[in-house]
Amino acid sequence: MRTEANFGEIQVALDALRSTLQRRLDQHGKGKFCSTHEGLGVITEEYHELVDAVQSNEPSDYKSECLDVAVAAFWAYLSAPSSLD
Repeated sequence: MRTEANFGEIQVALDALRSTLQRRLDQHGKGKFCSTHEGLGVITEEYHELVDAVQSNEPSDYKSECLDVAVAAFWAYLSAPSSLD
């Protein structure tokens, strides 16, 4: 059964997302993905790392990889053209 996330938990998660995004910007700069294919490739790579983390059954690895997937998806969204033809 699912439990409700409280405001504090949501704030902690958003702070972790912002922090992870900032680290990635510091590492890789602000260059957008060149194409939707590149964005999908990065998300896919992060997804596979998330699968490995689930299989390792290590909660800290799982949470870290969830953030990596979220950041990759966020950057793909930011990089996407305003209309996909």
